[in-house]
Amino acid sequence: MILVRLMNNGMPNPSSGRHADEAGRARVGWMTAALALALTLSGMAADVAVRPGRPQSSANPGQGASVATNTTPLVAKSSDQLGSGDKLQFVIEEDPATAGGAKGPTELVVGPGGEVNFPVSRDADQFISVNVRDKTLAKIKDELKSKLDADFYQNATIQLRIKEQAQKRGEILFTGQVRASVLPILPGESISLFEAMVKVGYTEFANLKKVRLHRVNPTTGKTETTIYDVDAMIKGDHSKDVHLQDGDHVEVKEKTIVGF
Repeated sequence: MILVRLMNNGMPNPSSGRHADEAGRARVGWMTAALALALTLSGMAADVAVRPGRPQSSANPGQGASVATNTTPLVAKSSDQLGSGDKLQFVIEEDPATAGGAKGPTELVVGPGGEVNFPVSRDADQFISVNVRDKTLAKIKDELKSKLDADFYQNATIQLRIKEQAQKRGEILFTGQVRASVLPILPGESISLFEAMVKVGYTEFANLKKVRLHRVNPTTGKTETTIYDVDAMIKGDHSKDVHLQDGDHVEVKEKTIVGF
């Protein structure tokens, strides 16, 4: 449209004679300039059309607000995974020494390295060593049965249960603008997000208004993320403080230019 207007309105209209050549050259010059302008404007329009604008957030997550959840399945630690100090009760139903229930189950303790020596019989001096660290009871039973059936039984039936689990130290992971990456939690200890941030420490660049807490949902095995305003807690508002759990991940990002 611009090109047509320039050609119709802006071009000289020569009358005749010696002005014909000059008019021709002028016409070519006007057409070249108009074409260049039209192409430039067309390119700018196309650039605007293909570049999407910055998406506008429908909500501004505030203190204690949930954000998009990472739906990547994570393996949550099972309640029957074993560790050092755990106490077990163990029985082989086909063991002649325990026939008729005259003797109760054998009690065993998981060693510091995760090793447990399972007797092949209640009155025998032979043992099968299995490392049970972070293994479930089902996996341990399968591994133990395979070894028992290979050398001692035709089809062993194993009873294995946890009598008592030792209390273990927990850990909270910190990343971003903090001064320590891990905060240990003693058995039975309760600590809030505010208290943990004070213990760990943070840099002058920490965005304390939007501290992210990543926690694995034990039911779904997926990570859920919630934002907390630690800056408000520092100023005295602890109404939305939260108690941390073993395995939590606290992420403190860097402030942007506007402080968010």
